[in-house]
Amino acid sequence: MPLPPRNDPRRPLALAISSTRLLGIVFMLFGVVIVLWFRFLLGNGSRVPILLVLQACFWFVPGVLYIIFAIFLSKRAAWAVIATMVIAGFQSLLMLLALLGAPIHGSWGLTAFQALWTAALAQLIYQLSKSFESIRACQETRRGFEVQPIVQITQMEQGSDASGADVI
Repeated sequence: MPLPPRNDPRRPLALAISSTRLLGIVFMLFGVVIVLWFRFLLGNGSRVPILLVLQACFWFVPGVLYIIFAIFLSKRAAWAVIATMVIAGFQSLLMLLALLGAPIHGSWGLTAFQALWTAALAQLIYQLSKSFESIRACQETRRGFEVQPIVQITQMEQGSDASGADVI
């Protein structure tokens, strides 16, 4: 789907859909990589550490939800905008809390990653907040069936068909 022009009211929704889809894919990939990495480090032990479950909940589950919500955003569901904003807001809050703890662990690469990720989530929230107007604009111009007036049908004369030709 091509991106609508700058002044088109559908543009924020299109940007929000593509951002949500991209974040969903990236979150799911991070979740799978982290889970596989932990499983590789732990070996085939039957014990699953709580950190693995928390990482999967933080990365993989929201990734799946972002993909699902992107599908419903493309169908212009207002509840999907709200649900995506809630998830993005919650993850932004967690990332900001992690940024507050950044001076403790001292890894500048991880801090830069968290800051960029928080900026991406903030941009998604901004696009989603603008997409309410897009949904309203698209609902006003929604195409569908129009009610047609009732037309009385006169009975055809015996001996001729609809084209007016004589029937034998």
